[in-house]
Amino acid sequence: MIQSYKIHINDNTVFLEDEAHWQFKNYIIKDKELYIPYVDEAQTKQLVEDIYNKYQGHTFFVIASDLSALKTSFFNQFKLIVAGGGVVFNKNNEMLLIHRLGFWDLPKGKIEMGEVIREGAAREVKEETGVKIKLIDQKICCSYHTYNIENKRILKETHWFLMKGKSGSILKPQTKEGIEKVEWVKQENIAPYIEKSYSNIVDIITIGFTKLQSQQSLF
Repeated sequence: MIQSYKIHINDNTVFLEDEAHWQFKNYIIKDKELYIPYVDEAQTKQLVEDIYNKYQGHTFFVIASDLSALKTSFFNQFKLIVAGGGVVFNKNNEMLLIHRLGFWDLPKGKIEMGEVIREGAAREVKEETGVKIKLIDQKICCSYHTYNIENKRILKETHWFLMKGKSGSILKPQTKEGIEKVEWVKQENIAPYIEKSYSNIVDIITIGFTKLQSQQSLF
């Protein structure tokens, strides 16, 4: 059962939390963190405006007894785009990374109309990297981050799947999408890559290696 959502807005992080789950965690608020009981959508609208215009590097915990209502209220402040991505490993347990616009990232992209998300995620991996997918395993998580297009605020909901890439696939960055490099990276060599990656992608990379270690049946 989903008990929270983690959303990246610029360099701020917002957690939408179930009240009962929050009380169970017994979390202590630290510097540059704010605890906000959810009231209604008007409050949420103002909060989003404040996060964009008044805060940098803050973390917000928005708490509600009805997490579904809070999620709807928060998501209504954005245009939602659904995407699919691959946390792809080869037979050497190396993870597939792409380099785009100065950052290391994972292959992902928008799901097309009528497309099954897991299949769209595999398609995006192939298009962005040249790597064909031999196996699509479990969905490991969803990530949420925001950006602007033509003064519209976009919330991207990306569904991430653990995947196995086919051996012998030729790495071919999709340059028309701004991808400059594609590399296979071992866990012990990942540090310099995550130093130049988005915080939400660092989360997914960490989850991916953890899942692989607990599930060697992928290979």
